Amino acid sequence: MNVRTATLELIFILLCLVSFSQPEKSDSLKKVLSKSSSNDERFELQLQLADNYGTLNPDSSLLYATNALSIAKKQGNQIKIIRAEYYQASYDYNMGKPEDALARAEKNMSALKGKPEQLSLLAQYTAFSRR
Repeated sequence: MNVRTATLELIFILLCLVSFSQPEKSDSLKKVLSKSSSNDERFELQLQLADNYGTLNPDSSLLYATNALSIAKKQGNQIKIIRAEYYQASYDYNMGKPEDALARAEKNMSALKGKPEQLSLLAQYTAFSRR
């Protein structure tokens, strides 16, 4: 076995381990979500699940982002709404709708300007809009 073959086998094994470890994290989050009664906690868990499923299962990611958005809208929390819409914009982009994703990103970026405490969220949207 040469070095190249060994390296490729090692990479393959690591990729398999990473892909199998993701469902465990999602399963744990789902269990906590099913027992949670706090809207704030449910919102955060929904976003974590949306993030976990972002590339593996985009439709599930959108579902959790939509659930989080619903919670944020009921609370009337603009920052939470913007955070949830980030995952919806990512879904749109990954599903071949860059115009929709960019429109959502631009709307939310303008809402974040002048809010230094939300600089990291603005940075996420800025990076997203430059894809």
